[in-house]
Amino acid sequence: MRIDCPDRTGGTSGSPWVTDLDPTTRTGAVVGVIGGYREGGDTADTSSSSYSGDRVRVPYQRASGGG
Repeated sequence: MRIDCPDRTGGTSGSPWVTDLDPTTRTGAVVGVIGGYREGGDTADTSSSSYSGDRVRVPYQRASGGG
């Protein structure tokens, strides 16, 4: 997954990549973690992430007591 964010070149590394955001509850599904320049993008204004589906979600939920 990749997003161009020229106005946000600093501070995005480690942020969650969220889909299905509900603006009322401010909850959604985390599907990845954004990497920074050189670790997650070709330029400083591009952020990217590997998709982390059920292979990551299920073990995380079990480890955190969420099911």
